[in-house]
Amino acid sequence: MSGEQRHTEPVDVHLILRRETAEGPQVLLSRRAGPVYAAGLWHLPSGHLDGPHEDVVIALVREARGRPAS
Repeated sequence: MSGEQRHTEPVDVHLILRRETAEGPQVLLSRRAGPVYAAGLWHLPSGHLDGPHEDVVIALVREARGRPAS
């Protein structure tokens, strides 16, 4: 392999949490806040993997809790 850096792409994870209630199904959404793309809009909890070796499940848990990347 040459000394050149390999091409990489960011990986974005999206979480769909659905629960049944007496009033019908509910889906967890969050509202984008701060100086970010689509601020103020509702969306599924999502975010990029925190580095090339972060596990997808760990990233989904982090995003569901609303914690920033470490």
